[in-house]
Amino acid sequence: MNFFSVGNENGWSVYAIDPLQEKFSRRQPIENVSIVELMDCTNIVALVGGKDESTRCNLYLWDDKKKETILQLKFPSEIYSVKIACELLFVLLERSVLVYKLPEFQQLEIFNTSLNSNGILEMKVTQNEIERVCTLATFGPTGGTVRIKKYSFLFSSAKKKTLQTTKKLKREHEIIINTCELQINKIALSSNGTYLATCSDRGTIIKIWSTITGKLLCEKKRGNKKALIFSLSFSPDCSLLAASSFNGTLHVFKLPLIQRLNKQKSSNKKILNLNLGSTDKNMKNEKEKENENENEKEKEKEKENEKGNEKIRNKNLIDNQNEIQNDLNLSKKKPQRADYKGRIQKHLKSLCGFNEKNEIIVILNDATFYKFTLPNSNTKSKTLYLRARVKFLLPSQNFDLDNDDF
Repeated sequence: MNFFSVGNENGWSVYAIDPLQEKFSRRQPIENVSIVELMDCTNIVALVGGKDESTRCNLYLWDDKKKETILQLKFPSEIYSVKIACELLFVLLERSVLVYKLPEFQQLEIFNTSLNSNGILEMKVTQNEIERVCTLATFGPTGGTVRIKKYSFLFSSAKKKTLQTTKKLKREHEIIINTCELQINKIALSSNGTYLATCSDRGTIIKIWSTITGKLLCEKKRGNKKALIFSLSFSPDCSLLAASSFNGTLHVFKLPLIQRLNKQKSSNKKILNLNLGSTDKNMKNEKEKENENENEKEKEKEKENEKGNEKIRNKNLIDNQNEIQNDLNLSKKKPQRADYKGRIQKHLKSLCGFNEKNEIIVILNDATFYKFTLPNSNTKSKTLYLRARVKFLLPSQNFDLDNDDF
């Protein structure tokens, strides 16, 4: 988390985290901005707002370089959340999600959710040399369920990973996770889109799931008393999970199981790459001996091998997760308590996240900015160190934390 955005009655602003400062602010022409969503590495911003009474039904795509609106849409009901990637735009209404393909703004699909007036919609984007993958998490068709959808774009060029060099979109993975909760209050996706954190409206237990298998990996205990959790966030390396609550508490949990899974996954990739290298050499030697007319057949085989290798990677990851889960016997293991705790202002809505240094950032809806660090590893302290606490907006400015974007 390097930046965050704020919407208010006059427009919207973007702030940098390290150091905390306003990068830029836009006051016109869109007013009463309730949702701000930045498209990574571009000058495109998705905004919900407007001058009329139905401001939360209006969606704008703003080109900040040209200083103009490139698209304006009015939906039949209130917009609760918007997520935008380089190829996809997701719009969350009360009981449905609309998916659009960019830049032509073609509607790809619409799927129903359970009642989702809290705007529960998470998205993470990852990419490698072959493809860009977008992982989406939102409410499932019934209460207490989460729908995971993965969209992938194959690159037509390995050198230039831009919108113009991507091939056809594939919707290759979708699962429904039953959390066994009557009502889900918050969810969070890890940076690689592989893990999902969920909590109920009681806020006592946080569950970690695999977005690939849909299985429960581990549970964490925030406390015994009921508390409304406002925000959940994984650290960039998936080693930590933070949770901020209505009671003014900040809990941070270590995730050793996730770290072990990630290490196993990276080692499988290295082994696979070595195998691919040896097979490529053998194929080249065969090509030299054979007729040049067989080149096209070899290319087709390579494509089939790529699909097979992807299945092998997924299968290895699933097998590793199943093996570790069986070894630890997680179903009988009690939920572990927080490894570190901190205090923030009570009874105020909050958002928490991590920067690249694994420092914990918390922002309250009274425009207070907190920065915490973990205690020294040489000490036995479980108290987070408060490094900064400052106000970043004037009291006269309208500020709604529900609509910030980390």
